[in-house]
Amino acid sequence: MQREEILKKGESTASKVSIAVFFFALAKVIIALISGSVALLSDGVHSLTDTIESFFVWLGFKISQKKPTEKFPYGFYKAENIVAFFVSFLIILAGFEIARESFQRIFSFQPLNLAYGAIAIALSDAVFLFFLGRYETKIGKEINSQSITAQGKELTSHIFSSSLVVGGIISTYLGIPKIEGIVGLLLSLLVFKIGLESIKDSILSLMDISPSKEIEKKVKNLLLSIPNIQGFSGLKLRRSGPFIFGEVNIKIEKSLAVQKAHEIADEIEKKTKETIPQLDSFIIHIEPSEIKEPTIIIPVNENNQLNSLVSKQFGRAYLFAIVKIKENKLSSLEFIENPYKEKSVRAGLSVSKFLAEKKPDILITKEIGPISFHTLRDNLVQIYKAEDGTIKEVINKFLENKLKKIEQPTRIKE
Repeated sequence: MQREEILKKGESTASKVSIAVFFFALAKVIIALISGSVALLSDGVHSLTDTIESFFVWLGFKISQKKPTEKFPYGFYKAENIVAFFVSFLIILAGFEIARESFQRIFSFQPLNLAYGAIAIALSDAVFLFFLGRYETKIGKEINSQSITAQGKELTSHIFSSSLVVGGIISTYLGIPKIEGIVGLLLSLLVFKIGLESIKDSILSLMDISPSKEIEKKVKNLLLSIPNIQGFSGLKLRRSGPFIFGEVNIKIEKSLAVQKAHEIADEIEKKTKETIPQLDSFIIHIEPSEIKEPTIIIPVNENNQLNSLVSKQFGRAYLFAIVKIKENKLSSLEFIENPYKEKSVRAGLSVSKFLAEKKPDILITKEIGPISFHTLRDNLVQIYKAEDGTIKEVINKFLENKLKKIEQPTRIKE
């Protein structure tokens, strides 16, 4: 779903909910005034507050659709978080009003008129607002809207508050004092809880809290799955309205071509946005990586351990020595057979793909053709020029920084 679609859907949902809740709130207040039910009146006032909330939510989405300007280059998405903050205060204010009216009713009994009408509207309101709240919560999660999700949860809670209201109305109708007032106080506690949770979420979002550990984990797993990066750091994610902004530092081979580096960054950005649909922007900073414990591949024609001579050929070498370096010393040595040494055409390409699967960091060779060179460089393998000598001599020169890096193919054909 595109950015504009998300904001339009949020605006449309808030508008529909506002109208629907207003008419039910008005009906409850009218019947409450006729019947004299403080519980129903409190619930009606609560619903009128919901209408005001929906209006502000709608206003927040309306403002969020404004295009970025020179003063607000990141757009106006945080208008939704600001609205959620003020809406939270309205919810808490409604809770105080309900508590005040309910407390007074505990100490003053008033018989009801039109009790059946009060019960009917309370039950209808409970069912209608419950399903409306579920719909709004679903849309809120779908578009990652904090204010719509909060209001949807609050509307869903009306199934409990309206049940308390019905109980209070029945108790007053039967002449049982204080019950309706106690019901109203319990209802106010529920409203307080919703308001406090909402204000907490909005404040944390305004302070750029990370959206969630789950989203962080998804992004980290995705970064770890990209084969062309050698590490990452400084992952930061923040919420702005219904959207998420992020940035990360990735480490790649320092000699990698600029175009290839940008291709890697574009791939990361594309995949993260596919994984996290609400991600609006993901800035990627590219840093050169230092290989501390490299895996080195050297073409040879014999297994004579460290005394094996470096092969004159790359693609048709009989064997490849895999050398691992740790703490600037040789830590392990193994040999693998070249399965493509007898291949009639494009042996270099097949060998390069075969070796790339071993995830080496460095290739040391005397000669290399264009296809092999570009295939290995695309897999972030650094290539160094070997002179005549054994594996031991070549490795010692590499550790002493005496080998020259190959920046282009040494042969025209292969």
